[in-house]
Amino acid sequence: MKKILYTAILTLIVLTMGACNNTNNISKSKSDNTLSEAKLTDREKDILSTTTDQSFVFEYHMADSTYKEVSVWVEKYESGKRVEDKKIHVTAGLKNNGTIIFATSTPTSHQNESMFSVSINSKGDTTTGSNLETITKEGSEQSKSLKISEINTESVMSVWGSNEAENILISDKMVLASVGYSYGEGSMRTLSQDFYSDMDHHINEIKDFDVVYLLRSEFTK
Repeated sequence: MKKILYTAILTLIVLTMGACNNTNNISKSKSDNTLSEAKLTDREKDILSTTTDQSFVFEYHMADSTYKEVSVWVEKYESGKRVEDKKIHVTAGLKNNGTIIFATSTPTSHQNESMFSVSINSKGDTTTGSNLETITKEGSEQSKSLKISEINTESVMSVWGSNEAENILISDKMVLASVGYSYGEGSMRTLSQDFYSDMDHHINEIKDFDVVYLLRSEFTK
């Protein structure tokens, strides 16, 4: 029931934002197939902030018919190693321009859980997917099943980030956004922009995180 509710909320957000974005004056490359983080209006930011803890919105622009579909999914990493592939996986057909949303929200009575949701909207057609994730403390065998609610919540740190480059040329398996968790004392840094553009050569950046979730996309011909 919770997944149905969150999916319904996300769908409403996408449809509302889709209507707003039709009037946005967003700079796009007219001759290339590109993707950029959306420049949201104050109204759109307000809509997202009332229903999500954190969110990222991307817009893609297809200048030609090279690509037929777009897929979006979430990967989970622990201490730099991928442990789950495509926790959420949605695919949609391309219709020139569209929007991709990645959002999380925490149920009021379940602080150790987070709802991860992704959505693709193109010309009024919306495809959504969600997954209720229980965040656990990684490390020793004794602590692997320890939930956030069972440890000092002040020691749980999280950071968010996204690919902020404008008019990114479409390529294979792009990294769009990230959320990372670490437990215990210490400092955390957001992932560099180099990580999003070349993850393979900057994978060391996520090794110090206990858990990292990456939003990825792939445009196929």
